[in-house]
Amino acid sequence: SEAKALLALPGFERRIEPAFFLGPGMGLPDTARSPFAGIRSVRAGHLLTVDASGERERCWWTPRFPGGGPSTLDEAGEALRTALRRAVRRRVGGDVPIALALSSGLDSAIVAALATEVRSDLRAFTVAWPDRPYDEATAAAATARHLGLAHEPVPCTVEQLAEGFLDGMHATGVPTNNLSTTARLAMARAVRASGAKALTGGEAADEIFGGYPYFGLEAIWRDLARGEPGARTALRTFEAEERPSRGVFWSGGRGWERTPPWLGHPSTVHLRALRAETELSRLLSRSARAELAGRTPLEALGAELDVARLRTLAPFDAARVVSRSVFGTFVVPALGDGVEMAASLEGRVPFLDREVVDLAYALPQELCVAPATYLRKRVLRHAFADRLPEGFRAPPKHTWMAPTFRELGATATGRALFADLLSDRAVRDAGLLSRRTVRAALAAWRWWPARGARFPHVDGVVGYLLSVQALHHVHVRTPPRTRTLTAWVDRTPAVA
Repeated sequence: SEAKALLALPGFERRIEPAFFLGPGMGLPDTARSPFAGIRSVRAGHLLTVDASGERERCWWTPRFPGGGPSTLDEAGEALRTALRRAVRRRVGGDVPIALALSSGLDSAIVAALATEVRSDLRAFTVAWPDRPYDEATAAAATARHLGLAHEPVPCTVEQLAEGFLDGMHATGVPTNNLSTTARLAMARAVRASGAKALTGGEAADEIFGGYPYFGLEAIWRDLARGEPGARTALRTFEAEERPSRGVFWSGGRGWERTPPWLGHPSTVHLRALRAETELSRLLSRSARAELAGRTPLEALGAELDVARLRTLAPFDAARVVSRSVFGTFVVPALGDGVEMAASLEGRVPFLDREVVDLAYALPQELCVAPATYLRKRVLRHAFADRLPEGFRAPPKHTWMAPTFRELGATATGRALFADLLSDRAVRDAGLLSRRTVRAALAAWRWWPARGARFPHVDGVVGYLLSVQALHHVHVRTPPRTRTLTAWVDRTPAVA
């Protein structure tokens, strides 16, 4: 089920595919595109059949937004409590040791609350960043105490991240611009060491209930375009409150007003694709760009998304379709299955339960993003307010939720990583990145003030360059990790 198995086959050409940078390599969703030449993924909701006549991939499920669901907040909340309670019960029932991934946020707290209704032997785990502003362990511990859960913080240091960075890149098989992936792998290993065989948490709630900042931002844009009173004030409030997540979950500026609406309305993914086209010309080497044969990120995005269909949907629903694709492209390999399978864990996701997803997609925007206040995941907050600690308030998402790459580069192991992977020779040998761009990015990164407003962006760019080179190092330059089979078992069916 992973590219690593194919890369280990004798005679298989191990090579990074430049076309990957038309989509996922530039932060754009494409659930079929793999970083590796000759390998692609089966799209979510699709079935691949391979037989003597060839291969065929067909869609068996796609998001539908039928409407006709609960029309009031109380009705929607009651329906959601019932559906999510069943979803959690299906995933934590039985006697298999199961752990909970508990952050400081709303979604994992709700899953933890419902899980305690099913069994009393659960333990919650949280990545801990002592004395850092984005540390979630203290808030998670308070939630665990409220629910009567055993809680185990998993402290992570910059030195541990540096030592585990290449392992994280091997596990996920995708480049990254932050160190959360490496930390999540450390937590998954701690969970497995505790004896648990499965891990469940709050993933996918943001995608189906409109939790990411861009859901609120796009709603504000639409209200600004309609001249709604209060929208300008709401935008200023949004920009102030969501400043920690700027650069990844949303971008500022007025480009949305000047750009023709590709989906029929302003969308963050469209603006990202347009920026990617400019960035791509600077990112890749001349030889890698030549392999793209003039194709653009926007063209690749159009092939991933059914643009004609998205234009028929309500803007909020179109954004949820895009978010679903983002989830499969980035969240699953980098923070879900990729790290969990590397630790021999089974990931279980209640918010991806078919009953929960169908209910969420039947809800209109106003039940998910509150009118006037633009409070996101409105129905979730309403449905489970009585199950959470009094005064519970999830903190805003930070851009990285992990130490910076500059901090990583200050460790002995980190310095060695940078020296090995981003040297002029290493970049030339990999043949993917522009050596000129790498040199310029490193120069800017080294002197840029850490407290500067744009430092998170600069640091993320350098981290991304490091991760691209690391991906090449662990999957192309380094011989595949293989295990010798000690015995063959003949399972040929007996012939009557």
